Amino acid sequence: MSDKLQTWYDARSPEQAEIARRLAAVIGAAAPAAELAVKWGHPTWTQGGPVCQLKPQKAYVGLVFWWGAKLPDPSGALTGAGDKMRTARFAALADIDEAVVTALVQAALQANATLGDPTKTKA
Repeated sequence: MSDKLQTWYDARSPEQAEIARRLAAVIGAAAPAAELAVKWGHPTWTQGGPVCQLKPQKAYVGLVFWWGAKLPDPSGALTGAGDKMRTARFAALADIDEAVVTALVQAALQANATLGDPTKTKA
């Protein structure tokens, strides 16, 4: 783990760090070829552009998907409005459904492969 990533985890509350670490493990398993780095101030996975990012808020840890508006979301995990981004929110470790997170990450990888880098492509 990079020093920058460790510093990011250390700056979280113990509860948020635990949620973030669990999400990171699920994301890493779902997207083993994605690069993980702290970008825009948060852990960000990229593969053909940004795929997802951990972004804690006061009451939850958000898992932000750049192409979130285009992803299938049968579980209804994603919140937000707009042309691209959506966020799954996790207030507790028990809120993490690994199958749902895995499906969203894999769909986001596919979206980057078919739609292109979300930072360079219009919705």
